[in-house]
Amino acid sequence: MGNTAIEKILASKADVESTSAGDILSVKPDVIMGHDLTAPHALSVFKQIGLETVRNAEKIVLVQDHFQPANDIK
Repeated sequence: MGNTAIEKILASKADVESTSAGDILSVKPDVIMGHDLTAPHALSVFKQIGLETVRNAEKIVLVQDHFQPANDIK
């Protein structure tokens, strides 16, 4: 049986011949996404550990996903 589309994409990004469920891969993401539930927590953790900048900021995309429209001004 052939690989799924996702397995092919992951294998390509990990520079391996093929992959399947359960494999552990090291890949460099094209885009890193955060949304309105995860990003604020991640930012507070970054501040707690003393990070002031991020690597590859041009690859970060933040989206409003869960609270649209906002339920209050804040």
